[in-house]
Amino acid sequence: MPRRGGMGTREVIDRFLAGRRLAVVGVSRNPQDFSRLMLAELKKKGYEVVPVRPELDEVDGLRCYPRVQDIPGALDGAIVLTPPAVTERVVHDCEQADVPRVWLHRGAGVGAVSEKAVAFCREHGIEVVAGECPLMFLGGSVHDVHRKMRSLTGKLPLCASEQVAAEKVTRGLLAALVALEVFTAIGAFYGGGSMVADPMGHPMGMQLATEMRGMRFGSYLVPGIVLLLANGVLPAAVAVGALFGRRWAVRGHMLAGMVLTGWTAVEVLMLGWISFLQPLMLGIGIALFAIGSVYQARKEGARRHLAMAV
Repeated sequence: MPRRGGMGTREVIDRFLAGRRLAVVGVSRNPQDFSRLMLAELKKKGYEVVPVRPELDEVDGLRCYPRVQDIPGALDGAIVLTPPAVTERVVHDCEQADVPRVWLHRGAGVGAVSEKAVAFCREHGIEVVAGECPLMFLGGSVHDVHRKMRSLTGKLPLCASEQVAAEKVTRGLLAALVALEVFTAIGAFYGGGSMVADPMGHPMGMQLATEMRGMRFGSYLVPGIVLLLANGVLPAAVAVGALFGRRWAVRGHMLAGMVLTGWTAVEVLMLGWISFLQPLMLGIGIALFAIGSVYQARKEGARRHLAMAV
């Protein structure tokens, strides 16, 4: 009876790492290569590792086998560190050797992941982790930093309890973005509306535009209109879109931050630092872009994990 296949969900990762006898396919001749580091780290963690490379007889004191099916005894899983084209042959070998789980390593770039290999594993009941790095989940030194960065951006596969906590963080980021956008919009509607209503700036007690050094306009009408649209209408629209769950609003947060930052920068270049509002708005613009970037990454990561789990 075929085994049930799976994608790179946290549950499959946990089951893979619970195994103790693992093949490491694609170890390099170079002792400094990452595959050799992988082998050493797994040994330190207590795994029985079996290197696989056709051209080698021994790696770091361990007997090396040309193919997975040449390894005597049962394997709990195989970590594959080969180019995608080779991976497609390796997963066939794993199926012949009755390997229940395969991890297609990916640190940066494509790694060992191949769509054909993933499809083959699914069709033949092999649980597959399509991407990720085992060392990141085993922890230690730089791997913990890697894990935290991927967790921050929502790219780390999570278990059920971690997913609940992650969703709370994502909702908190959205609340912060909407609050900043509403604050910005209210200020822009008041300031821009006042300048449009009285282009001479009397309601706000502003210096005449003609007397302000660096001002390129004879009144505050044009700056008022731009302020209304760029820092009033845009962030307000993004905030409303986010509250109604519109997908375009996910990127809109970053756009609102870029526009606010750009507006403030141009204003400072033209007029200099004339008000405490300028550094405040600059900080809000940068915060919108930074938080918006993290929020977008987390939303995309959540969608990707959901698609992989289906």
